[in-house]
Amino acid sequence: MNNDSSGPAFPTQTCSVFCLDASGEKVEVQRPGCDGMSLRDYFASKVLASLIVAPGLSFDNSMAPELARLSYVLADAMLFARNEGVENVQ
Repeated sequence: MNNDSSGPAFPTQTCSVFCLDASGEKVEVQRPGCDGMSLRDYFASKVLASLIVAPGLSFDNSMAPELARLSYVLADAMLFARNEGVENVQ
């Protein structure tokens, strides 16, 4: 498993968090620096979405663990290609 997430996919300077104040009212609180999902997770989610709708692929719930694993394998390959340069990937 690749532990390199390659940083955030959608970092922001601030983000909004909604919580309840002491009176139970919903309030918006601004927090500095939200990372969002990792680039690895973003790539894997795109791969998974593509696999699920691929023509000829019959999807059922029993395939979910293998599709998730394959999504991360391909995401790791994309990160490797991104870091090494596509011309160096074999």
